[in-house]
Amino acid sequence: MKRFLSIIAAASTFAVLAVAQSAWAGTATVTDPLAFGSVNVGESSNLSLTITRSTGNIGLDTPAATISGSSDFTIDTSACDGQSLTGGNPSCTMTVTFTPSTSGVINGTVNFVTTNGSTFTPTTTALSGTGVDAPFASVSPTSNDFGQVEIGQASSPVVVTVENTGTLDLVLGTLTLTGTDAGQYDIGANTCDGATIIPTGNCTVEVSFSPDAAGIFNDADLNIPTNTTAGTILVDLDGEGIAVAHASVNPTSLDFGTVFVSQTSNQLSITLSSTGTADLDNIVTSLLTGTEFTFDDSDCTANEPFSNGGQCTITVTFTHPAGIGVYSDTLTITSNAFESPIDVPLSGSVIADAPAVGLAPTSMVFANTVVGGTSSNIAVTLTNTGTAALNVTSVSLGGVDAAQFQLVSQNCVSASPIAPAGTCTIVGNFQPLANGSFAAQINIVSDAASSPDSIPLTGTGISVGLPAVTLNPTQINFGQVVNGTVSSVKQVTLTNTGSADLIIGQLTITPLVQGNGGAQFNIASDNCSNQLIAPQGQCVVGVTATVTANGAASANLDIPSNASTSVDEVLLTVTGVPPSAGSGGCSISTAATPSASMFLWALFALSSMAAVARIRRS
Repeated sequence: MKRFLSIIAAASTFAVLAVAQSAWAGTATVTDPLAFGSVNVGESSNLSLTITRSTGNIGLDTPAATISGSSDFTIDTSACDGQSLTGGNPSCTMTVTFTPSTSGVINGTVNFVTTNGSTFTPTTTALSGTGVDAPFASVSPTSNDFGQVEIGQASSPVVVTVENTGTLDLVLGTLTLTGTDAGQYDIGANTCDGATIIPTGNCTVEVSFSPDAAGIFNDADLNIPTNTTAGTILVDLDGEGIAVAHASVNPTSLDFGTVFVSQTSNQLSITLSSTGTADLDNIVTSLLTGTEFTFDDSDCTANEPFSNGGQCTITVTFTHPAGIGVYSDTLTITSNAFESPIDVPLSGSVIADAPAVGLAPTSMVFANTVVGGTSSNIAVTLTNTGTAALNVTSVSLGGVDAAQFQLVSQNCVSASPIAPAGTCTIVGNFQPLANGSFAAQINIVSDAASSPDSIPLTGTGISVGLPAVTLNPTQINFGQVVNGTVSSVKQVTLTNTGSADLIIGQLTITPLVQGNGGAQFNIASDNCSNQLIAPQGQCVVGVTATVTANGAASANLDIPSNASTSVDEVLLTVTGVPPSAGSGGCSISTAATPSASMFLWALFALSSMAAVARIRRS
């Protein structure tokens, strides 16, 4: 009986299984083949593959399909994975992508995968496409968010890489920025402009964000023109400009130096400046220890916030209540500034009461003084800047040039001891004995720690300058000039070869010897008369000779000035000769007897010698 029941049960199970299997059998329609046509190498093309149930029921596995034949085909089965195609859900759609890696015809196959023992026809779909040689621009990144950047500052550049993943040369145009916010961005280093990129080659371009105001700037693109089917490729650019508070201090540290135990140091100040694009606020000042220094920051706390360029002052006092010693502390300034907290080191030393020497002025600088003369006196005030009485024991001249100076007076020795803040006076002058620059010092010996103190002395001795006249030439011979005519102009150059200004008077001509009727000398041009000529300066005078008779004539060109020579002279000479024979209807003999000619030449020679002697005497 049990065996019979077992047989019945087994038969029933087989019957149920047969029924179930027959329930998941069916037919469907699909696109077959799926033809992509021509696609540029490196580019992608998508086609939809829809499975539509015709009869029966179809159970699809996960994944619902696979690709064989070529890796240039890929499939997105997510919409069909695990689906049951029945009367109520008759179809689903997959996406097949073709990205040819080489040129030429490429084939593949979609293999459908079922579950629950389901079967359906057809079980595959043929794939086909043709890769076409072409350039392809692969751009990375395709977008960039620069995040927050301070107004007026530049972000770190992002490098955009353009790679040619195609099979032909990629040609790029000029890269530009477009969009209403393009002005907030900058193109930097750029190897892509107008580049021709071979397959697998690349170029790069840097882009940075430099906001000039607060706000979000997301309407901007980097435009990359290409010779691909995509044309101009856009890289989306985004960024936000923000205002940031900045602060600086001046000085960055305070050194109070050395003070006496009985003194409270002078106050020193720190200037806090707002240098950012946001207001400087929330200023809090503190000291690390706060025992030897105090501060007052009310100027900052009472007047904050401070816009860009605003300033406030923090005053610090070295109180040193602990007495003699070396002290330091740190003043800390916190705020909303990017640099917060800012630390300012403080330092100062305290010593026992003692005298100290202060000099005002600290040196004696004398004006140029004529050799053998005496300069104006210069007085220096010595002040006891210490906290104990000062005893000056000597004040004296010293140095290699001490003889050029004089210690006129001093009352510092007699005034000692000099109480704190008391003064005495030291007076000196300059008495140069020669030309040149000289230096010495006044030495002050006292019981101050700085002793001996000194006052540097400097001065320059000079000589009194004089003008001097140099003439070129010193005499002019016009040679033979036809009676009744005028010679050509001859020039004399005057040079001031002295060391002071030369003042010239009115130039004149004084006749010396006339021939048989003589000659008249004239000043034809003159830029010397009544002029002031600086040392090494020059002027020029031009003279002519008008002959009115045959024979020799002479004169002096007189040049008066403030030079030591008083009047300088240039000797002028000329010889008149008759016109050529046959030049007129009648002739008059001008030939002189031998004795008469000799007399005239002797007279001319004597006058010339007298003129030369006068020049030499001058």
